[in-house]
Amino acid sequence: MNKTNYKKEQGAALLIGLVMIFMLSILGVSSMRGSTLERRMATNSIQTATTFQGAESTSEIVLNDEKNMTRAFEISNVKTLIDSKSDEAIKAVTVKIDLKQDIGMESTAELRYLGTGPAIGFSTGDGSSNFVALRYEVKGDSKVESVRSRARVTQGAYRIAPGN
Repeated sequence: MNKTNYKKEQGAALLIGLVMIFMLSILGVSSMRGSTLERRMATNSIQTATTFQGAESTSEIVLNDEKNMTRAFEISNVKTLIDSKSDEAIKAVTVKIDLKQDIGMESTAELRYLGTGPAIGFSTGDGSSNFVALRYEVKGDSKVESVRSRARVTQGAYRIAPGN
């Protein structure tokens, strides 16, 4: 009969097994942290893009409705008459449109009439054109409070109109 001497075994296999389990646990926790960080970064990227698109869409909606441009022009003319005493008779008049979406986004656009200028493409270059360009500036602002995301878009536009 062959008797095994148990006194020579000191538990080395148990110690090695525990070290391996500990190392695998650390590896698992670090990979979970990395994937959580990547998920947060992807979510923030999506929210930023959505907020930017909301601001841009809002400014486009305001520009595509010609009543808004007409209203900004008319209000600016009334304001110019009232403010004719000041040096800056041109226009801090705004038209705002609010949009509410299901994701909690608040979008606002401000349309300002800036004045007239040459109508590009409608002049021969000698100033004899009977057309002018009514110049506008629209600022789209969009925010989602729940994720603290905000975007602003500013763009210019003009409308060709018969001159004096």
